[in-house]
Amino acid sequence: MPNYYKNIQILTTLQSHTGVAMANAFQKMLEQFGLTKKVHAVNADNTTSNDMQTTKLNQLDNTFDKDN
Repeated sequence: MPNYYKNIQILTTLQSHTGVAMANAFQKMLEQFGLTKKVHAVNADNTTSNDMQTTKLNQLDNTFDKDN
């Protein structure tokens, strides 16, 4: 199975769509694919859960910078 299929599975199997749950799932995917030091930006719509996701991602161990 190609890596991008695993990526989609991680993000579509969320039970909760809170920003914290989405950030933790996204961080897990970054770690699984060795991408924690390669994230520059995340493109998403402007819903409250996505705003919280970017806030939480900014606190986790990766190169994502909320201000970008």
